[in-house]
Amino acid sequence: MCCNKNQPSNLGSSETLREAPQKFNFNDYKKYGHPKHLKKIDSNFLEWFIGFSEGDGSFSKNFSFVINQKDPQLLFKIKKQLGFGSVYETSESGIWRYCVTGQENCLRLFYLFNGNLILKKTQKRFLNWLTDIKMKVTVKPFQTNISLNNGWLSGFIDADGGFHARIRKNSNYKLKVMFCKKFYLTQKGETALLKNIGILLDSKTKVYSFIQKENIYSRIDITSLKSQTILLNYLSIYPLLSRQNITVCIWKKMHGYQERRENLNESGILKLSHLCFQLKKHNKN
Repeated sequence: MCCNKNQPSNLGSSETLREAPQKFNFNDYKKYGHPKHLKKIDSNFLEWFIGFSEGDGSFSKNFSFVINQKDPQLLFKIKKQLGFGSVYETSESGIWRYCVTGQENCLRLFYLFNGNLILKKTQKRFLNWLTDIKMKVTVKPFQTNISLNNGWLSGFIDADGGFHARIRKNSNYKLKVMFCKKFYLTQKGETALLKNIGILLDSKTKVYSFIQKENIYSRIDITSLKSQTILLNYLSIYPLLSRQNITVCIWKKMHGYQERRENLNESGILKLSHLCFQLKKHNKN
């Protein structure tokens, strides 16, 4: 499915981007960690990879770093872009793993992550990892913040974000149905981070908590058309790299119907109903 990369509308108020966050610093990685056989360093990808790793990555005590996924193509893409690590299918059917082992390659990841991690829990795990594997290095302070001007949020969304839409009954509408869609992010903890993402997207939605399998999670739902427009504009500049990018294409088509107010007529509702089916089917797969 092809996705139109034209931005749906204006990015939003300048207040959304009023911050001047500390930028990612890849100087040490470029000097000491970047494999020499790779000629090009894609900073946007590195930003995406850090965000994705903070959502799906795991630091292991046995001198390794792993990412488990059902999407092997994405993991092979990561391996190709970084130029190191291995990809293989785990003993669990349908689950694939990107794995970095050995001191040389783990040191590459150190130079990449050092000072560039955003989540408090990931920062803690990173520091514990360095202690466990007894790596004698100088740790930089973590000063990078979330922003719509880099690829971190795109990677984080690829790991922990979701796009949902449905048509439900509502007697207050002329057609007796209404179209609803939302983008959501779920985290175990990190409430402050989700609030800040809401601020970046100019959303007034509050972060809420729920319990699942005896664990407490925090979630933010982005439901306003204005905030979703800001999000789609961001993703047109920093696209998702996983199969979820197809989800965004479907969701973006829905967004266009809403902007044109076609969700308020019968023909538009029928088309949106078909897109809801496509979205649900793709999300399930």
